[in-house]
Amino acid sequence: MHVWHVPLSRGVVDAEERARIRQAAEREFPAFVEPWHQKYPSVFVREELREGLTAHVPVRAWRGMGLLVAGRRTRRAAAGPVVHALTHRASRPVVVVSHD
Repeated sequence: MHVWHVPLSRGVVDAEERARIRQAAEREFPAFVEPWHQKYPSVFVREELREGLTAHVPVRAWRGMGLLVAGRRTRRAAAGPVVHALTHRASRPVVVVSHD
């Protein structure tokens, strides 16, 4: 699942801008998950794109999922607010994978 949120600091974002953001995610997300499909072909991955707060949407959406895998950038010493929220609100296992 790829979740994005347009911060209010950018002002009110119209439907056209939201569509552009979604189209960019639709292009980029498959390329991001493809190496993992290749490495673990027997693992079922449901690809979803959703707009909302990144700390809230996955927790609400993972009904029926056995495991949530969340990425975190390695340049930070600690987990960010999204990973923190997921690990504290989760009712199922969460795996945090560090990446660049």
